Amino acid sequence: MQRFYKAHYNLAGMKIFMAGHIGEKEVQCLDQVFGGTVPAPAASEPVVAGITASDKMQEHLVNDPDGVQSAIRIGRHFHGRQHPDFAPMVVLNTIFGGYFGSRLMSNIREDKGYTYGIYSSLNAYAHSGAIIVQTEVGRQVSDAALKEIYSEMERICRESVSEEELLLVKNYLLGNLLGDLDGPFSILRRWRSLILNGMTEADFNRSVHIYKTIGTDELQALAQKYFDRERFYEVVVI
Repeated sequence: MQRFYKAHYNLAGMKIFMAGHIGEKEVQCLDQVFGGTVPAPAASEPVVAGITASDKMQEHLVNDPDGVQSAIRIGRHFHGRQHPDFAPMVVLNTIFGGYFGSRLMSNIREDKGYTYGIYSSLNAYAHSGAIIVQTEVGRQVSDAALKEIYSEMERICRESVSEEELLLVKNYLLGNLLGDLDGPFSILRRWRSLILNGMTEADFNRSVHIYKTIGTDELQALAQKYFDRERFYEVVVI
């Protein structure tokens, strides 16, 4: 742990991002403050990204015998942002549970009334990632909520997404993207994400192209690849 800390928790790998009306004076000022404190990058031991997963796929815990609410987390391993399936999966995940009009929200919140909110997300890290479904429901409807989550997984694998639903999600994603690029600080955050994930402007443009052009057949193949319920870990805590 000490070796890992010394190798990775230091300023040698630091990157400083600036946004706004920046000139040579501002760059020099920044260099005067930080330049003498940042050591040159040194060779460091590689990060081991392998994961040894538990053989136990389900864990139901009672933390509070009198608890009235269950926290549900369902997840599986996924790829980092550089993987070619990541951008297409953003579209599929949005349909499944990635925004307020998603299938999970429509079924489990709007139709069944089991929760105030349920979402699925793509959690991307430097060397790996995960698909996570999360919600909190009443204790008495925990099993019913789990059943509906898996039912939606199976449905998105079995049935093609309609063109109307896909168009709605495409417009949602592209609209959010425009909002994310409003102003210098928002643009800086986008560039920072690309740079820190080892990506370029070409990767960003590829993602936009996918959001615009991906079709229903490709989405169904992607669902069958990644929404196999047997590959998901399930944790419920009361």
